[in-house]
Amino acid sequence: SRPHPRPVPLALHATAPHTLWRVRWSRDGTRLAAGSANGNVHVWSGDPRRPRDLEQRTLPHTPSVHVRGLAFGRDGRLATGDEAGHLRLFDPATGALDRQLVPETRIGAVLAMTWVSGGRVAVGTTSGRVVLWNPTAQTLEDLVMPTTVRDVRALATSADGDKLLVGFTSDHETAGLLHVDLATGTHAQVGPPHETAVWDADWNNARGLLATADN
Repeated sequence: SRPHPRPVPLALHATAPHTLWRVRWSRDGTRLAAGSANGNVHVWSGDPRRPRDLEQRTLPHTPSVHVRGLAFGRDGRLATGDEAGHLRLFDPATGALDRQLVPETRIGAVLAMTWVSGGRVAVGTTSGRVVLWNPTAQTLEDLVMPTTVRDVRALATSADGDKLLVGFTSDHETAGLLHVDLATGTHAQVGPPHETAVWDADWNNARGLLATADN
């Protein structure tokens, strides 16, 4: 078998050490984004097989506000969300801010994001909400969640973007997964309740498998 490549740390060129909360690859694999605790999003571009030659760009967010929401779209644009509930859409190739939405009503701290059908971004928050952000129309639409859902910490979408996997914690100190049909708005519990928080989830569309991570 082929040996695994040796990990190579990527320099942040930051003025002070800080926590990285989330990392996401672009769909073509040429960019890697990381959301940080100092309010910035770091993007590395280039050939991932030559990590020392990657170009780094910093996309400013809200200063000193944690950025936990990251999602690359099919067109390469990067959607981001922070703990203040601010949503942004960047062109990572130039660093230009394409769209920005500061909701009039606080939606909670953003914990997870993923693109879904219709050019929308699903956003999971600490207020137990999943909202669908349309960056073009600059609208927000709430998905109906069970009243016991407290934090939405993980989101993953099916290949067609019409179905959503939601990882959550509840008011009953339990956690779990919901399968949401975006066309009908219906949802169903996936498997038994988790005893600990679901922090991340992903959907293997090629094999119809789900993967989750909890503590």
